[in-house]
Amino acid sequence: MARRGCCCVGAVVLWRLHVPGPILVQLFGREPSHFHAAARVVAQLGFDGVDLNFGCPDKSVSGKQGAGSALIAEPTLAQDIVLAAKAGVAEGSKLAGLSEPIPVSVKTRIGVTSDVLDTWLQSLMVRSARRGCAAARGACRQGEGVASLCSWGGMMFLVCLVVLYLMVMMDAWLPHTPPHHQDVRPASITIHGRTRQEMSRVPAHWDVIARGAAAVRASGLPIVYMGNGDAMSYAHALDLAAAHGVDGVMMGRASFGTPWLFDERCV
Repeated sequence: MARRGCCCVGAVVLWRLHVPGPILVQLFGREPSHFHAAARVVAQLGFDGVDLNFGCPDKSVSGKQGAGSALIAEPTLAQDIVLAAKAGVAEGSKLAGLSEPIPVSVKTRIGVTSDVLDTWLQSLMVRSARRGCAAARGACRQGEGVASLCSWGGMMFLVCLVVLYLMVMMDAWLPHTPPHHQDVRPASITIHGRTRQEMSRVPAHWDVIARGAAAVRASGLPIVYMGNGDAMSYAHALDLAAAHGVDGVMMGRASFGTPWLFDERCV
C-alpha cells in the first residue's frame, strides 16, 4: 500500500483466500495521517499485522517521496508514523471485534550513507514520544522571533503564548491523533544489513545486525528482532539466526522463482 492509498482489491482477495499463517500488509509513505487511515483499514479487514517500510532504497520511493529508507534521517517523523499506525490499528482492531490490536512492525536498514544503527535503533525503541511538546517548543521559538520584530514586543509575546496554548489544546482534541505520551516501540524490527547507498551491491553486514541484536537484548524490551540480507535457503537462514543472535531472518530475493523456499520440508 502506498501513502495515498488505503486498500486495493488484490489485498482483499488475498485475505479471503485464508492462506495459512499470518499475513501482514506493508505500508510506505511519509504522512502520519495516511498511515493512520491505512492501518485502520488493514486491521478492519482482518490482516494479522502492519509492517512499516522504513528501508526501501528505490529512488522513486526514498528520493522523490522522502519515504522508505529516507526516514532513517528523520527519526522524529518516523516516530510519529509508528504512533499513527499504532493508533490506527488500535481503532481498526476494536471495530473488528479483536481483544488486542494487531501488531505494528518496522523493516529498515542500518543507515542512509553510513552505519547509524545504534542511534536509529534507540529512536525506534523509545518508550514514549512527546509530539505535542516538540511542536510547542518549535511554536514558542517562532513566537519569540515574531515578538522580537515588533515594537509591541510584550503584547505580541502574550498573543503568541495564547496561540501556542490553543495549538496544544487543539492537538489534544483532534480525532485520530495519537496520544502525546504513547509507546513508540514496534512489536518487531527487521534490519536489512546494508545502507541505502549500498543497495544490494555489497554483502550484508551481519556483524552490524548482530550488534543491533545485542542492543535489543540489553534493553530488555519485548521486541522481536530479525535480520535480513543474503539468506539463500531455509537452512542458511537458521544458521544466520543462530550465529548472530537474532530472533528470525526475513528472506526476500532468494525466494524469486523458488516460492517453496520457506517450507522447512524443502531444506
